[in-house]
Amino acid sequence: MYIPGLGNCSALIHIAVQHPKVVATLGIMGILGLLISPVGPGEHIGSRGIIEKQESAIVAQYPELAKIQYKAETAFREVKHKQLSDSNIRYVLNSCAACTDIGVDSIKNNNELSEEVSFLFFLDLVKRNNYNIAAAKAAYLSQ
Repeated sequence: MYIPGLGNCSALIHIAVQHPKVVATLGIMGILGLLISPVGPGEHIGSRGIIEKQESAIVAQYPELAKIQYKAETAFREVKHKQLSDSNIRYVLNSCAACTDIGVDSIKNNNELSEEVSFLFFLDLVKRNNYNIAAAKAAYLSQ
């Protein structure tokens, strides 16, 4: 959810979390790099259209991503009770040059934004663990 008053970063996070297949394929840095524009994120510059086209292309090339997304979402529901560490919140924020307008405390104090950041981090773990959901769960729980 885009949080008014928190700036560009929460908008990027909100758009990214709606497209888990792209995050699982490109990682956090890849998806945020795809969405960043010199004038900021949002519908007015076509960020949503860009990511939707990218998702269509990725799904056409890797149809098994729908199954991976389902497994990742199910696994995340099992581990999301564990709050993301400050260093891993910073990892997500540092992955995006546009995320200078929001800090760790802002994320931790907003349940929806905290869950979105945690889900992005989990999807990044899925990618970094070569789509091994069990390994991503273990890595998330050990952080």
